[in-house]
Parts: sequence; C-alpha cells; structure tokens
Amino acid sequence: MNTAGDISGRWIAVSFVIFIAVEVLLGAALGKLLMGGFLSHVTRLKIELILIMLSYFVGGYVVGFFSPAVRIWEPALGAALAVCFTFLIGFFTPLCFFGFAVKKALLGAGIAFLLALAGAKLGERHTAS
Repeated sequence: MNTAGDISGRWIAVSFVIFIAVEVLLGAALGKLLMGGFLSHVTRLKIELILIMLSYFVGGYVVGFFSPAVRIWEPALGAALAVCFTFLIGFFTPLCFFGFAVKKALLGAGIAFLLALAGAKLGERHTAS
C-alpha cells in the first residue's frame, strides 16, 4: 500500500472525476425508474442516496482496479473532496436547504471516504488476483 509520501494529487483529481462519471452513469441507467411511473418523493430521494453512496464505492473500485500502482488513499481522499465540493452549492445559490455545516460536511466526507476506501481495496485485491 502506498505511504503518505506516495499520495498522488493527480489520482485524487482523477478519482474526483470518476465519482462524478459513475454517478451520472448509474443515474442514466436508473433514470427511467426515477422519472417514470409512480414513486413517492421520499422513495426517489432514497434511490438517489443509494446511487450517490454506490458511486463512491464503485468509483473507488474502478480507481483501485485500473490504477497502475497501488492506489487506495487517493480515491478515498477524492471522495471526501467530492462531498465537500457539493457543499459549495450553499455558497453559490440562495437556497438555505443547501447551507454549509461543518458537521454535515465532515460526516458526509467521512462516509464517502470509507466507501471509496473499501471499493479501492476490493479493486486492488481483484487486480492482484
């Protein structure tokens, strides 16, 4: 596993982009389910939350699997960065619903960090075998 000195800023940025791409792909795959037919608003939110969380795990797996070196911390840091980036919506829109709160940002970043870390470890494990 890579040490703190080996952490690649480039792979953190690549991970950040991969998380967005995976979320878009998952959303496109399930878009008809989310938009077609009857689903309550709460059910749609639950599905969206599952897709968001799944995108961090799958994105971590993709980075762990396809990176040329062992990369488990980069996707985890990229996921935490992606969550914190989402909170910028609160700074650029007048919506109070998207307000920034340090505790929410840290909790969300921590969950995304752990999901991406688990995905990256699984991806690295599959690459090794």
